[in-house]
Amino acid sequence: MEKETRKRAPLSVAYGFVETDDKKAAIAVAKGYIFKRIDALSICYYAVARFDTGYLWEIHEGGAGVSYLPSVVRLLAENPGSKVWVPCGERVFEILLRGNKPLCLLLPAAQGEYAVKNGIQAEEKGKMSRYENRGLVLFSVGLTVFLASAALCAATGAGVWNARIPSIVDRPLKLQSAPHFQWKNLSGLAEQGLYVDKLEYQAGKWSIITKKFPEPVDENEPISLGDTSNNGATEHDGVEARASGPATLSVPEQVEANTPGIVGGME
Repeated sequence: MEKETRKRAPLSVAYGFVETDDKKAAIAVAKGYIFKRIDALSICYYAVARFDTGYLWEIHEGGAGVSYLPSVVRLLAENPGSKVWVPCGERVFEILLRGNKPLCLLLPAAQGEYAVKNGIQAEEKGKMSRYENRGLVLFSVGLTVFLASAALCAATGAGVWNARIPSIVDRPLKLQSAPHFQWKNLSGLAEQGLYVDKLEYQAGKWSIITKKFPEPVDENEPISLGDTSNNGATEHDGVEARASGPATLSVPEQVEANTPGIVGGME
């Protein structure tokens, strides 16, 4: 036990005395000191012991959770004029009686050396209680991990889960706005010589683009294939085209063979 205690010596210790007959009140004082003064609550231990008209309390930060308090109470009761000391890191906690009341002092380094030489060292013999039990510590760790994970998911995924996805559910389309309901409003366009080129729905409204029907074509009217002349008749390289009949070839007149500049009877 001594070897284990030396290896796991507390990082710091604290002592005090409270005038009360209620042990629970003394424990509350010790726990209050831990809560206000120490950050690493999960490695803290406390103990209380009845002395005269009140309770002595003891706190360890770290260590094996072995108390000096039973030894302190016994030494003060056996030697009221003695000064009992307890190691506290590189310093010393001194406990003595003044006016029959325990006085607990954390000594400076220089005075601590004197107390060690002239005082009585207390022994580690008693049991201490954890400020937080192991089950609560495990629960706290699990809760912390869960909350951290939830915060991480919220930070990285909130934009995905909270994003609005436009859909027909968000803006329900009324039956009167359906495409097939628009045709009854377009039934008179044909009488006006118009037809629907595009029917488009934007920003909650229908837009209709109409065009005029082309003029009817007379079957007896010649189809123009080039420059027009001679009252609408079209002639292109000797070919005359009419819608009502086949194209006819216009043959040039025969030229005499003795005409100057003509070879072989053809130009």
